[in-house]
Amino acid sequence: MISGIVMASGFSRRMGADKLLFEFGERTVVERVIAAAVISELDEVIVVCRDSAVLTIAESLGASAVVNENAQLGQSESIRLGVISANSEANGLMFIAADMPLLESRVIDMLIHEFSMNIESIVVPLYDGVRGNPAIFPASLKEELMSLSGDEGGRAIIEKFSERVIFVETGNSLSGMDIDTKGDFERLKALWKKTNSKPNIYDARKHK
Repeated sequence: MISGIVMASGFSRRMGADKLLFEFGERTVVERVIAAAVISELDEVIVVCRDSAVLTIAESLGASAVVNENAQLGQSESIRLGVISANSEANGLMFIAADMPLLESRVIDMLIHEFSMNIESIVVPLYDGVRGNPAIFPASLKEELMSLSGDEGGRAIIEKFSERVIFVETGNSLSGMDIDTKGDFERLKALWKKTNSKPNIYDARKHK
């Protein structure tokens, strides 16, 4: 069993507004990410958020949601909540950045398939050779995940346990692009329109 944890409780300080609620095509950024997770082969999807609007979106798409009341403590708090909220039977935890509007369920499934054959490994995607998100961590590393502090994220654990990392080439650089600034947002929209990319963004509720 693999639990998907969507990290959606950041403050978007460089954007000046909540980037997760920006419209990207017919949906918001966070809707696209949650939809891709829900229609993937993940056994459950948990959205860690701090905004009631994101919570409503998550539940409308069939995902569970947990409110991060201590989001100011940094990324590690979102990870901790995700670990606590995940099904105790899960043998893998996938952490998904909520600001990747072109993330495809196909990519999520590729990582799941690799992990299913190597359940003590950390599985990390490559996008045209560049390391990215989301990543799957085995349940045996729960304590390591829980021990992170401040803005420490999964990268620290990936580096610490580098001998356990398996990289999976996805072949789609757009799918792995995230949004940190307004410039990033506009560039990604332009690239998407130029390539006529069609990620999995349809209503996940129809596929439950």
